[in-house]
Formats: sequence, C-alpha cells, structure tokens
Amino acid sequence: MSRVPRRSRAARWAVPLGLLALVVLVPVLPLADPDLTALEARLLTPGSPGHLLGTDALGRDLLSRLLFATRLSLLVGVLGVSIAACVGGSLGVIAAYFGGRVDFLVMRSVDVLLSLPYLLLALGIVAALGPGLGHAMIAIAIVNVPFFARSMRGVALSVVTEEYVTAARSLGASGFRTMTRHILPALRTPLLSAAATSAGWMVVETAGLSFLGLGAQPPTADLGTMVGQTRHLIVTAPHAVLLPAACLALLVVLLNLWSDWLAAHPGPPAAARDSRTEQPTRPATVETEAGVDGLLAVRGLCLSAAGAEILRDVRLDVRAGRALGLAGPSGSGKSLTLLSILGLLPDSVQAQRGQILLSGIDIGLRAQAHPSAILGKRMGYVPQNPQSSLHPLFRVGRQIMEAIEQHQSIPSAEAERRALELLREVRVADPEARLKAYPHELSGGMRQRVALAMALANDPELLLLDEPTTALDATTQAALLSLLSERISARGLTVVFVSHDLGVLAELCDDIAVMDQGQVVEYAEAAQIFAAPTHAVTHALVQASLGEGFATRRALS
Repeated sequence: MSRVPRRSRAARWAVPLGLLALVVLVPVLPLADPDLTALEARLLTPGSPGHLLGTDALGRDLLSRLLFATRLSLLVGVLGVSIAACVGGSLGVIAAYFGGRVDFLVMRSVDVLLSLPYLLLALGIVAALGPGLGHAMIAIAIVNVPFFARSMRGVALSVVTEEYVTAARSLGASGFRTMTRHILPALRTPLLSAAATSAGWMVVETAGLSFLGLGAQPPTADLGTMVGQTRHLIVTAPHAVLLPAACLALLVVLLNLWSDWLAAHPGPPAAARDSRTEQPTRPATVETEAGVDGLLAVRGLCLSAAGAEILRDVRLDVRAGRALGLAGPSGSGKSLTLLSILGLLPDSVQAQRGQILLSGIDIGLRAQAHPSAILGKRMGYVPQNPQSSLHPLFRVGRQIMEAIEQHQSIPSAEAERRALELLREVRVADPEARLKAYPHELSGGMRQRVALAMALANDPELLLLDEPTTALDATTQAALLSLLSERISARGLTVVFVSHDLGVLAELCDDIAVMDQGQVVEYAEAAQIFAAPTHAVTHALVQASLGEGFATRRALS
C-alpha cells in the first residue's frame, strides 16, 4: 500500500505550525509596544533607524503593529471558523443521520439563512450586538454556518449508509455515540479542508468589518483596522497602507494553499460501500409454512419503498439453540428481513405492519424502539462486507473494546484483555499484534473474524449473519464456516444466517426458509429442502448448490 512521502507529510503541518509559532512567539519577542505613540517619529519610511518597516501616522512601530495585528486576525479567523465548523458540521451530521423531518427542519432553516444577503446579514448582526472584534467574529461565524451545514450533510449522507455505521448501531450504540465516534471521524479530512479554506475567507470578512469601523476598536488593531485607519495615506505614505494589506493577502494565501494541499492529500478513505441493494418486488401468493414459537419470531412483516411493497407477510420462527438459514436470489428480501430484526431498516423503507418478537416480547421494527440491552447484548450481528464492516480510522482493538464497553462497566485494561481473548477465540493469528492493527492491514478473512469477535463480545443469545462468506475466496470461506460452526456449537447460539448459497447454509443451519419476491416461499428442515424441494426457486438453488460441488453431507444423509 502506497504511503504519503515524508516531505508531503511535513508539508501538511508546515503552514499551521508556522502560524502557531507566530501566535505563540509574537508576545515574547523583543518588539516595541505596538500601541506606543511618538508623534515626533510619525510616518518614518521603511529602513529608518529603530523602525525596520517605518512608522504610522501616530509614530507607532509598523513591524510590531503588523505582527500583533496579523496574530489577532489569525486568532479571530481560527476561532470564527471553529465555531462555524462545529455548529454547521454538527447540524449537517444530525440532518444526515436522522433524515426525515429532522433533515427537513434543519436544512430549511439553513436555506433561510442562505436566502439572506451575506454581507447584509453580517452587518445586521454586528449592528444588533454592537461594534467590536468579538461581535464581528460571531457575525461572520453565524453567516458561515450554512456553508458547513450543507457541505458536511452532503458528505455525511454517504457515510451514514456505510456498513461499519450499521455495525456500530447493531452493537447498541446511541445516536450521539454513533455520530461522534463513527461518522464525524470519517468527515475529518473534508471538514479540515473546508475549515482551512473558510479561515482565509473569515479573516478577510472580519477585516472588512474592521475596515468599516465595526471590528477591532482603537487602540487594538487587526489588519483590517490598520488598512482602514491609514487608507488616506496611500499617496503620502503608501507603506503604511500597503504593508498591512500585503500581510492580509499573504495570510489568506497561506491558508488557502494549506486547504489545497489537504484536498489533494486526503486522509484514510471510508470503507468501500456495499453496493448490494434490495429491489422492489411484486407480491406473490405462496403460503408460508411457519414453525413454532421460540426465541425469535417474525410475524406478518410487510415493508414498502417508493410506494411498492417489497416484503409481504413474512413469518419466521427460530427456536433457542437452532440455526435458521434465509436463502433466495438477489433482491428476494432476505437481507431486509435481517435488518428488520435488528431494527436498522433504511430510512427509505417503511414498515407497514408486522412484529418482531424476542422471547415473546415485541421489540419493534426500529432500533429507537428496541430496549437498550437488545442490540449488541442479546443480538450479535456480522455484516456481509469485511472491508466495510469495520471503521477504517480506528484500530481493531479499540473497536472490539467499544463493543464491550457499550454494555459492560469495566476498566479499559479489562476490556482490552477481553478483546484479546475474543481474538484468540476466533483464531486470529498473532492476536497481540492484530489488536493494534488498522482494518486495512488485515486480510478479508481476518477482518471477518474481527467482526465475529465484536458480535460475540457480550455473549449474545442470537447471532445474525448477513452473507458473511460471500466476499471471501473458497479456502477462506471454508475456514470461516468451520469457525462459525465451532463457535455456534460451543456457545449454544441461536442463529439466523442469510445467504444465496444453499450449500453454505447446509453446513450450519437446521432449518431453511427460501425467499423470493419479498415472501417466504418454502420453509422446512435443511434435509427436507435438499431431498424434496417443492418450489421452483428452491429447486434451482438446490441444483446450483449441488452442481457446484458444495458440501451437503448433512442435508443428504
């Protein structure tokens, strides 16, 4: 994997470190008092003895005054952009995460601010608050909030659909924790780049208000104030005007160059999104064979999207200690059924009716309705794509520890020890080293083992597997199936396993439900499914499985 050259990494911090040095060192440098007047030395030209850059109309040293003014303008720009980025970025993430009415209300409020003339809004805020550099900074921050809200919402919309976000929610993470721990870190680079660009603009905008007399008030001066106070000297003493203007331009250029560098050298990318989608299906009329009530029961589940029914009257029963396989072609609705059990349906999908019963208790069709101890505690979830099921910006150990700490009040050292035990349990090679690795440093099989460790972290009763072997090669797939079978048996887990491959399901499952076009079309024990399939879709799946030579010894015995 390619790495950013060391010189490029150094360039990333050259500008901010240089500007930070300016902020820190200026007050301790042996400079003249920037506010000390000396009328007998007024308007000295650059190079005059004791005044390297000359003096202004009141005899104040321009070098000292420029450094302090640049420092003040930089501080105002950084503070202003920090406020705008925090408020606007948070609004954008909240709108993207919750969607629906929250998204509508937040973004329409942002649109109202955007509809107002930018400069007039800033002037109106300063007029209401009164002149002053702090008030000018607040005004500029407020008018920049819509920019951050819109841009961060656009980026966050692509992140909230990532599988690692769904996996975090399946562990029982709250909305606040999911947004702060899993979504915001993925927005770090675009947010930092937008903030660097906006910092330059905010320095100019605040300087503009100071130029008009609404910002820094005498004797304090920022670069805008210096230009405004000396503009009448452009002919008689041009250095007094051009030097602060040049400093302002240089500061903005440096900030913009840094933002350009950040845009050209993005940080670690978010995990690749799973492109699998469930397509709208037409209703069918085949009767569903229901089992007996058990640990998990799905009753009359009906879902729709864009006005079309995509799941129709799905009924399932899973007894404690048994494994149910959900099979079917792509788009049959099996993954949506699994997400319904988790309560993690996409916002675009509406639940028309139905119940999800866990030990006879209705837990609802949305995670918000689930009791806090359900997700990640009684239910464990292993997503399909090993590349995107783990957060790319956090180490493996930290992610397993988070799954533990979400439901157990234990010290970090104990959580780390438990994470190490889980990696050993799922047979990860060299678990001590893997604990400190990032997901991209692991193979697909190892990533899926880590996802399994997270699912098992809190000893769940029910394990939900969404095609966990699909993205793996045959050898790795066989090893993972063996591991799953061993762990399921050792822990006495109840399992729902989604796959389009009946051969894979025959390795692990006691019962199989075959889905097609949003309905369960056949439901029986695994042996019966292979021995005497009754539906055309089941027959085709059996033929495909046997024809490719998958192991079905138990099903055929």
